[in-house]
Amino acid sequence: MQRMNRIHFWLGIIIAIGLLAESAAGIYMYVLGSDQQNAQRSFAQNMPNGFQGGFQGSGSGSNNSQSPYGGSGNFQNGGQRFRQFGNMRRARNFQTTVYGLIANIIALILSVAGLVASAIVARRNAKNRKELVSQE
Repeated sequence: MQRMNRIHFWLGIIIAIGLLAESAAGIYMYVLGSDQQNAQRSFAQNMPNGFQGGFQGSGSGSNNSQSPYGGSGNFQNGGQRFRQFGNMRRARNFQTTVYGLIANIIALILSVAGLVASAIVARRNAKNRKELVSQE
């Protein structure tokens, strides 16, 4: 039983550190995403009216070009080879929303609370061991 408690204790610390790192990275992605959106808006507002629609080539980037990865260069449906990355794109999009920010803040609070609770338990266990050693 004592061994399982130690394993549980150290596993909890490792998971809390991982959760802390993940939530901090998510908050950073949110801040970075909002900064990029602001920069894009600022850039679009400062462009002359003729360029705001985007650049449209006159044939150098036609839809009939062949991709080096097979198939045509037109990826209107996401491309066959790149569909597997759709879930990662959705996860990144969730990270940059307000709901993702809220989830990351909650995870950050829970991970810090877990680490504080683990420190309290470790301190209490060390104090109890000291008392047992001094009594003997």
